Amino acid sequence: MRFWLAIAVLLSSLSPLLGQEIYTYKLSIQGVNTEHLGQLSPGDLGVKFLITDQFRGGDSLYAELESALPTLNISIGYSEPRFYIDTVYQFELFPDSTTFIVLEKPVYSIGTVEIRTSFTSTVGAAGVNRSDGYWLNRDQLTARSANTLSESLDIIPGVHAVNTGVGIAKPMVRGFVGNRVQVLQNGVTQEGQQWGMDHGLEIDQFATDRIKIVNGPAALVRGAGLQSGAVEVFNDPPFRIDAGAFGEIQSLYKSNNNLFGVSGRYGYQTFDEDSKKTIYDLRLSIQDFADYRVPADGFIYNGFQLELPEGILKNTAGREWNGTFGVYRQIDDENTIRATYSHFDQSIGLFPGATGIPRSFDISNIGNRRDIQTPSQRARHDRIGVNYVNRSGKYTRTYTLGLQYNDRKELSRPHAHGLLYIDSNNFEALHLQLFTAEGKYDWTRKSYDNDLKWGARAQYQNNRQGGWEFVLPSFNRLESGVYGYYGWSNGNWNLNAAARLDGAGTTIEEYGQPWYSQPDSIVERVQQFDRLFMMPSASFGWELDLDECVLSGHTGFVSRLPEANELGSNGVHHGTFRHEIGNPELDSEYGLNLDVSLYFEESTDEWLFKSKLTTYAMNYWNFIYLSPSGSFSPLPDAGQTYVYVQSPMFQWGGEAYAELSRTLSGRNRALSLIGMADLVWSQNSSTGEFVPFQAPPSVTGLLEFSSNTGNYGVEVQNVFSQTRVARNERTTPGYTLLNLYASYSYNVPNSLSSWNFSLRVQNLTNVAYLRHLSRYRILNLPEQGFNLILQAKYSF
Repeated sequence: MRFWLAIAVLLSSLSPLLGQEIYTYKLSIQGVNTEHLGQLSPGDLGVKFLITDQFRGGDSLYAELESALPTLNISIGYSEPRFYIDTVYQFELFPDSTTFIVLEKPVYSIGTVEIRTSFTSTVGAAGVNRSDGYWLNRDQLTARSANTLSESLDIIPGVHAVNTGVGIAKPMVRGFVGNRVQVLQNGVTQEGQQWGMDHGLEIDQFATDRIKIVNGPAALVRGAGLQSGAVEVFNDPPFRIDAGAFGEIQSLYKSNNNLFGVSGRYGYQTFDEDSKKTIYDLRLSIQDFADYRVPADGFIYNGFQLELPEGILKNTAGREWNGTFGVYRQIDDENTIRATYSHFDQSIGLFPGATGIPRSFDISNIGNRRDIQTPSQRARHDRIGVNYVNRSGKYTRTYTLGLQYNDRKELSRPHAHGLLYIDSNNFEALHLQLFTAEGKYDWTRKSYDNDLKWGARAQYQNNRQGGWEFVLPSFNRLESGVYGYYGWSNGNWNLNAAARLDGAGTTIEEYGQPWYSQPDSIVERVQQFDRLFMMPSASFGWELDLDECVLSGHTGFVSRLPEANELGSNGVHHGTFRHEIGNPELDSEYGLNLDVSLYFEESTDEWLFKSKLTTYAMNYWNFIYLSPSGSFSPLPDAGQTYVYVQSPMFQWGGEAYAELSRTLSGRNRALSLIGMADLVWSQNSSTGEFVPFQAPPSVTGLLEFSSNTGNYGVEVQNVFSQTRVARNERTTPGYTLLNLYASYSYNVPNSLSSWNFSLRVQNLTNVAYLRHLSRYRILNLPEQGFNLILQAKYSF
């Protein structure tokens, strides 16, 4: 089908003979629309440009399209001067994209060029790839702006957010969360997952350009233990064709909690005498928000009715400011280096009813809605990342260094927790500090029909704990691993395989603490111990291209190293009403997985239909999870104890994506209907009990109108009830949400400047609903009600 469509598009360029219209497709080259593919004709199959990915690390390239078509997909093969095809890159062009193709020197010969059309921008939905997961670009992230970056991802089938407070969330992929779903920012693992589920991602939403979900053998290249995949976050350096300044300023407003935010970016590009560029890039972001509202005037906890004046959750206000500074340097034709420093600083109040036993007098006196009172938390994250890339012909060598410092404080009143021997002015309940140093080396050889990679990674962690409460002991951990990857093509078959070997040594320090009612006694909470782990893993993937259909999948031997919190924790997570107890006898996880996907695409001049169906199954012999024990903790305000246990576990699930689009008059407008669904089922194989904290099934539908200047859509999300719960875990009823969104873009003529406006209405009907993965579910407390989100951005 693609072949005949390509022929049809090419023949349309012969309009002087056939009486049809000629289309000219322009590309944005390093931010300036000065180059184009020209009028398509059979002679234009030899495109005289070399397309490089030196700023992308081997990922797909994206570019802005100025044409009568909302979307244009092009596959280009190119050759070196030695007259052989070196590699093939596929890239998709979207309206108003913020990343660009880089065109270098012309080449002597070229492979075939295939052009096919797709008539929806999917700004309101998620990008779907044939076999390697999903992605969101910056426009899509902006259109789906939520309280956290993790919550913005829940449009992707199989991806959900575990919410432990306003501004505190982390992504869940196929029922897995925490260190099973590593988040990488520009190749460096984002740390802080060791502290448990009650901690979010310290990443500036404004500074995120695109996010990709990677699974299969490609995930093993990113790191160890990635059963369900990796979440890659990219902050791309900007590009200009000439020297000069660039930047943007973006504003954000949310009505529910009166959030005001602004982010400014300013950079400058210079060239030396050898025409090698240097880019300086600075971004500052600020957000300030008040207590938020829920569509309820009260809630019931342990049989008691507690009032919420005007539906306001007291002390859920917060402030956040972030800064990022980066330098990109093109050393010569083969070597580039990029260094980035980022600082994340967030202070958020904690709803008194979610930290300890809810008391009426604590939550009824609202006061100033923008005040951050006690209890509260402050999270700071400093990160330095360095990427050095050497390219020589087919070979690429990448050196990555990451240094991170996480500092998190929880502030509370000791006497409210029965600790009368603590000075009442000492509010530092918990202080966690984690220093991480990481180094990676990757070697790649790419050619037209095969792809070879290997690499090594080492990481050192040092965690210190303080405060008059205790959750996780101080520890030291050294982890290292090596991997190999090979991908090759044979006709319609694309195959790949990967293997890893990882090891880790963890030293847990002992910790003793006075018993809360007997300050002179010392209770040993954690003993000192050392553990050493080794862990192999392997995966094999395939893709069979049947023209309109692509059948793909992967299978493998999966494993994961136990983390420090699973081995040595013994304390209360007040926000989730859990006393979590680690198990120093845990072993590495082992299991098998199978993933199969069917991608289908059919298109005509007016219609496009594409769909992707995925099913997966995983079987573990010794799965580690936090299981409710059925007994209450002896510590105050702790609820029941949850213990890390190891047991056989079987999981299966499925994901679906379907899109039907039709172009309207003028070929620059389209109407699209998009549907997405997911389901996950996780069960203890030995007891038959369900694994706790699993996302319920959901179905989402979108009706979107798109054009070259904007997108307008309606989104209906239906979440089914969650009745497959663990022992002592509450079931959660289903709900349906109605959301609206719209965006508009204006490019200033004869300049690089542009205006972008977006509007999103969340929970239009102000439905009162419970989220199964939210900390407030335990309190029977609804999530946010009606929320109007407005954004404006000016770029230059």
